[in-house]
Amino acid sequence: MKQVKYDPDMLTIKDLPRQAVAPRSLSLGPQGEELRYSEDQPRDDHGRFASGGESAQEKPDEVKQVDELQDKMRELENQAAEIEGAGQHAEQLQKLNDIADQHLSILKQVQELKSSEAYKTWDKQQQVQRTAEHVDAVTKAVALAAKDQNYERVQVVNKEDSAYPNGFKVGGTDFNAGGYADLTNGMISIIPSGVSVDFVPSIMAHEIEHERFQGALNAFNSEHNALMKIPGDELFGRPGEPGTGVLMASGAVRPEYQTRYPATTLLQKSLEQDKFKLYDSDGCTPYSEAYWKQYNDNGRKSADGERAMHETLAEMARVKVTTGKFPEGSNTGWRDLYRAVDKLAKSGNAIWPNGLSPKHYQTGEGD
Repeated sequence: MKQVKYDPDMLTIKDLPRQAVAPRSLSLGPQGEELRYSEDQPRDDHGRFASGGESAQEKPDEVKQVDELQDKMRELENQAAEIEGAGQHAEQLQKLNDIADQHLSILKQVQELKSSEAYKTWDKQQQVQRTAEHVDAVTKAVALAAKDQNYERVQVVNKEDSAYPNGFKVGGTDFNAGGYADLTNGMISIIPSGVSVDFVPSIMAHEIEHERFQGALNAFNSEHNALMKIPGDELFGRPGEPGTGVLMASGAVRPEYQTRYPATTLLQKSLEQDKFKLYDSDGCTPYSEAYWKQYNDNGRKSADGERAMHETLAEMARVKVTTGKFPEGSNTGWRDLYRAVDKLAKSGNAIWPNGLSPKHYQTGEGD
């Protein structure tokens, strides 16, 4: 499907393809297979994980109002997608029309606020970080970091080229996005207006970890679907014959089958046995903690938990490439999962977007 960029000054809800407006954490695969972790991980409306850079600066009220109104617009888009999924009956169509009218009304408010002097002044200040000199410096830093970290699928994009403004809120905290990882094609993008030159290597490590973890989850899901097709007596062993079967009672893979199911072997304990222990241990930095706060505040939904897990591992990578050590808040369970993802990536058994096979990465090496 062609990607459509969301620009509140250009598009109304009716202009957006339905699949692009509402990310969904699916419980079933394309052929109805049950997935322990969704192949369509929760992300933004265009398949990307936005990542926080430095804390967002204080914004004028007009700018905050624009942010809030754009949040409402996205909520309406999600509502429209849910209603559309229920069918095309007259009642659903009427609701879609009502939502479209609300969306257009909010759009007009956004345009009016953006014409205010306060908004224009703030926007002009933001343009300083879009100067050619700054973009050139960031571009050179990105090229160097990509070489150092062995990840070639990276690009530098201007703020106005991204789907959303780079300020965003998670768990009640404002952040500026320095980049994002597109989990649909493996591309990492760095936004010069949201990142300082010195910050480039660490945000690159953060985004690469998103891609690495997604590749691991894809392999984990693929193996799970294969395992679920094995008859029960072969999967867990025949009654009265202990020590037989592909899996042990815990769900772990028996040693003689581990080379056939490497992702399950490496990830099963973290993603099944210890999953909620990890969830309850919260994040390792203020940024990842914000996602765990959102997870808890929103009723501990699975999609929010999966997103927070992604962000915790990504933050571990960011801190590690900066300091050479894991962040102090990352406990043994999180470090075990990080190392398992790293090992799977380096083994060549991860499943990358569109069949891509990135090189081995240095961000996961060592303790």
